[in-house]
Parts: sequence; structure tokens; C-alpha cells
Amino acid sequence: MPNPLIKIGGTTREAVPGTLNVSASLGNRATLDAMVQSPLGTYRPTPGDGIELWEGASKLWAGSVDEVHEVSLTEAAPTFRRYAIRGVTWEQYLERRYCWDVANGRPLRYSRNFELTADPVTDTLTTTVAHGRSNGDRVRVRAHANGTLAGGLDATIDYYVVNAGTTTLKLSLTSGGAAVNITSAGTLEQILITNRAGEIVSALLVDAATSEPIGDTNVALGAVVDTVIFPTDMTVASAINQLAEASGFAWWIDEERELYFQPRTFTTAAFSLSGTSGNYRNFSVRRTREDKVNAALMRVDMSAVGYEEESFAGNGTATKWTLTYPVGQIVAILLNGQEVQSGIWLADSDSAYYYEEGTADIRQDPDEAVLTSSDTLIVRYRKFGANHIYTDDSADISTTATAEGNSGIYQGVFDRAGIGLVQALAEGDAIVAERKKVVAEIEYETDQQIESTCSQLRPGQLQTIANSFFSVTSGTYLIREVSITDVFGLWLRFGVKAIDATRFTGVVDYWKGMASGGSGSGAAVGSGGVSGSGGGAGTTFVHEVTLTANTTISTPYAASAGARLTVFVVQGAGPYTISFDATEFAQVVNTNIAPTSGSVTAFEFAGRADGLWWPCAMPITGMI
Repeated sequence: MPNPLIKIGGTTREAVPGTLNVSASLGNRATLDAMVQSPLGTYRPTPGDGIELWEGASKLWAGSVDEVHEVSLTEAAPTFRRYAIRGVTWEQYLERRYCWDVANGRPLRYSRNFELTADPVTDTLTTTVAHGRSNGDRVRVRAHANGTLAGGLDATIDYYVVNAGTTTLKLSLTSGGAAVNITSAGTLEQILITNRAGEIVSALLVDAATSEPIGDTNVALGAVVDTVIFPTDMTVASAINQLAEASGFAWWIDEERELYFQPRTFTTAAFSLSGTSGNYRNFSVRRTREDKVNAALMRVDMSAVGYEEESFAGNGTATKWTLTYPVGQIVAILLNGQEVQSGIWLADSDSAYYYEEGTADIRQDPDEAVLTSSDTLIVRYRKFGANHIYTDDSADISTTATAEGNSGIYQGVFDRAGIGLVQALAEGDAIVAERKKVVAEIEYETDQQIESTCSQLRPGQLQTIANSFFSVTSGTYLIREVSITDVFGLWLRFGVKAIDATRFTGVVDYWKGMASGGSGSGAAVGSGGVSGSGGGAGTTFVHEVTLTANTTISTPYAASAGARLTVFVVQGAGPYTISFDATEFAQVVNTNIAPTSGSVTAFEFAGRADGLWWPCAMPITGMI
């Protein structure tokens, strides 16, 4: 096999055997450390020089010299020189550029949202201006925080465009499939979300990484994301990393300066490992629960939560009023239709009215005129704690409690800016579904003597690994890190770290909040409606029941591993009670629903291989 070669500035340079060390990890730039020498002292590498690692005609690594440490082997008038060099890959270009619109001198904002109206008669959405979407494009929809989406649509689902016109379109659950049945027009403003993460990546190269020699022909579209405003202190590399996380993608820049923004399943390793393959050594498995979460408290921006409105009539004496709920945030206080200044009690002054977070009291400033019967005070506010939503896996908590002799609860708190409670709940469920598992990380070594294709290993590849001695059944693992060293300058040795691929493909859902909105007050589809396609893992079903009597709830949708089901229960005039069919649902402990006619309670379930729907979140109650 050909010896590994280092080229600097396009010229092969003499490398000191045993000094090569390359380190590459997913989502980070790779580094190359080596010692090169100039026996006659006629060559001196300079930061900024191009540097490449070759094996015969194959370029394995490329970047530029970042640091040079010069060493001489003689004291006086040295001629024989050695240089300890560090090279970094092309991602460095994007790590030194920030999310600032150079041409226009402002922060970068990417939005491709269009206001829409929905027609339940024709199942058609109409945008106020041309939407620019074609059949097969993926989109999302969202409603005003105090409004509702058109009936039949869900803010947490990616839809496919069908019957696209200039300002009209219909939505389908599958590409080229039947249009979703829209059952009502919805209320307040609604928008069509058409931003794609990959389109933003390409735009960042133009808007923020101006003139950097990086190609984007291998940038895939990725997730549908809501309006994105990047902070000006965020690097372009960090922004792309967030968009990759939001999409379940990996990204890297290859040896030819081409940026890849692709699904994690985009590429597979050239070889597999088994207990008898003989193409690896120093195999180890690390299993850990350090990131375990089986209960998630999701926290969104208060502005993403709908507000309450209560009014009070003056009586000539009252200067304090009690709201129905404790206050988390004041939206506005209006006196006779005019907004007045409000502040925090005992902390602010010179305001007309005061509130105290966590209490239900509204107080009037002593300098204000006492309200009479002709005065009306309106308070718009968001409830204390309304921007939090909790979900857990009761089955895993019970199993963990039995095994460990404790509560079994592993809680995590997650901030999700830019999304609403509906998507936050979905993301919380995704976090719990993935992070309740024990994670397995595998490390091994290989080299060109025992595996001829190992030089093709790259972070981001998927590899099939099995080793019964370590109780590793055959499965797919995501390569996270690859290190390269030379053996006496003759061949290359590779160190690899890989982690359960499922640990990443599911948990990326909760990262969507870092770059995407795509939520709002999503309305449930009609009774028996489907909000997914097929019946396998990842399918989402929605079933709605309006009560006219005490009811045992069943569903037409069969449970399968990884499928999701939301059951919306609308209270009738009873009030009525519910139970769940034990042949379809497992361990539904809390079946309490609000007694008020018209109230809606949502129950979330996850399918398992046992054919049952298992509860995966606390019920949520609201009003229609």
C-alpha cells in the first residue's frame, strides 16, 4: 500500500514518521498535527498554506495551516529544521464569520411565511401574495397564539403541497396524495411556513460568509422552519449546526471545499464489524445513563402562549381586583378602552396599576381616581406557569423505580424559544422517548493492514456493528469521531467512536425548537381523522370524540412501535365521564376531564410492539 504523504502548498513535504495525528468529530472542524522537516533549511511553512493528507491518489484530508512551531536541531546557523504544524479543515472559514448581513448592515433574518385563509368547502388555502411553492414541497402551518388553525390541520405536522397555484394550494399528508379535509376556517391570523433549513444554509454562505470558496451543490432542503433571526454573535458554523440539528442532519465540508448538509443516513461506512470479522482490535463498550430523561418540563416563550382577558366594573370604592388565575405576564391593562401603564407591585412606581407575579391581584395606584360604575377595567394577562408543559413516560419511571429502589424519575428542563406549547409537547415526548434509554458508545481501532477500506471512514457515517461477547447485537451505529495516526510513516491506524444511531435520529426532534417555530394553536382534525400516513414508526394519528354519554373510548387505529396517537375528548352537556378500552390502551391512570361543556382534553399515547397504546403525557385541558 502507498505510504501516507503530506502536501503543503501543493508540494510533498518530508514528514517525521510517527508524528501524524488527525482528529475529526461530527459537527466540528477536524485538525491535523504532524512534524515536517527541511534538512537544508530552504523551506518554512506559513500559517494559511494549504495542507493535504494523501494516500496514493486519494486525498484523505484537506485544510490550511493554522499554526507553525519551528524547531532546529543545531544551535548556530541552523540548517536542518523541523516544524510542528497544525492544520484545520475548511469549516474554519465559517467559524470566523458571524451572522451579520454584510451587504445591508443588519442581523440576519430569514422568513418565508405567508398569511393565509382557509376554505372548508374546497379544502383550499389562499395566501395574500404569491407563495412560490410547487407540488411536492413540504410546508407547515401556524395560527395566532389566541386563535385556532383551520379544522383538520395540525401545527406539528409537515404537509406536502398539492394542487399548487399562484396564491392557492392544498395540503396532503403524503407527496401527491389526497388533500386534507379542512373542516373549519379557523380564527385570527394563520400563516403558511415555507422556509427550509437547507435554503437558509445556502443563503448564509452568500449573506454572511461572503466570498468564502465553499460550494453548496450538496445541500439538501432539510426541515421546514419558521422565521429565524440569528444573533450577531453567532458564527455561521454554529448557525448551520443548529439547522442541521433541527433537520436531523449532519454537515461537513469535504476535501474539495464542498459543503454537505445531508441526513445522517446519507452515507454508510465501507465495512462492518462482527465477532468474527477480524478487522478491528481494542473493542470496548461504554453504557451510560448520564443523559437519561424520562420526564421533561418544556418551557417556551411567554409570547407564544395565548392570553386571558377579564373585565371589572368600577363601584366607587374598589382599588383592588382579583383575577381568576395568578399572573405570569401582563399583556395589557385598558381603562375604558385606553391602554394604561402597569408595573410590578412594590418594585415599580409611577404606574396606574400593579401586579405581582404568581398572585391574582391587580392593584390601583393611590394617585389614580377610584373607578365608578361608568368605568370598565380590562386586564389581559398570561397565566403564571402557562409557558410550561410537562410530559413523562410512566412505564419507564415505574421500571426504573423498581430497579433502583427510588422514585424512578429523571427530570430534565428544556427551553424552547420560538415555538408554542403544542410543538413543545411533541418535542418533550421525543426527548423522553430517546433519552430514557441507556446509551451505548463503542470504541475500536483498525488499520490498513487488517481493513483495506478503513481510510474511507468519516464522522457521520452509519456502521453496522455486532459483538456477542460484549452483548452488542447487530445494529446501526453513528460514527461520531475518527482519529488517524501513522505507523512508522508506512500505513495509517484509525480510532473510531460510534454511538447508537437511534439515540440521534429520534432526539433531534427536540432540537427543532432552536431554529423553528411551526407551532401555535393547532385545531384537532374531525372525528376519526388521520394526521399521518401509513401505520409504522413515526406515524401520527389524531382521534376526536364528542361526548353525548358516559363513554369507553376506543380508536380505529392499531398501535405499532413508534406510532403516536392524540385523542381529543370534547365534553358534552352531561357532564360525562370516560374510560379507555383496555384491549387497546395500557395503564391509563388519569381519565379526569373538565366538566364544562365544550372543554377539550387531549390525551397523548405512544404505540408499542405489544399492540397497545401507552400514555406518554399528562392530559391537557382547554376550551373550544
